[in-house]
Amino acid sequence: MDNTVIALFWFVVAFTVLAAVAWFCGWQPVDMRSVFRKGTPAHSDEHAAFESYWEKAGDGRSKMAAWAAWKFRANTARRAGPATPSEILGSLFGIAGAWLLATQFHPAWGFGAFLVSNLGWIAFSATLRHRWLLVQQLFFLGSSLIGLWNWWLGPLVLG
Repeated sequence: MDNTVIALFWFVVAFTVLAAVAWFCGWQPVDMRSVFRKGTPAHSDEHAAFESYWEKAGDGRSKMAAWAAWKFRANTARRAGPATPSEILGSLFGIAGAWLLATQFHPAWGFGAFLVSNLGWIAFSATLRHRWLLVQQLFFLGSSLIGLWNWWLGPLVLG
């Protein structure tokens, strides 16, 4: 069988799994207009704060433009907190894994570093509820395990 057909097959399988995970996580597209509807329970405190800001501003902007400006100001006012150990571990081992694979020193070491990086990012994303980062890292974990099998465990076990 042609390698292109095999690669396409695995792409379709991976896309189907990703779609299933998205459905399981409850992903729905966001409708920006629903924020302005009366009686929307989501973001009620935030909505009330924005309404008072918009009434006081009175600068002639549309409500949508004022909302975008207000959200931008609120998001940029936040400061990043201290880095977590899992974040540091994920970053440093990810850099090491990329370097080890790029230099072809020994691919198994690179995949081992990626494995540690994946575990760090999985802990980080699970703790802070970053669902899509978690999904990505779970797929990367699978590729790291496949790489470790192909370059280290497979030859070790199978001879």
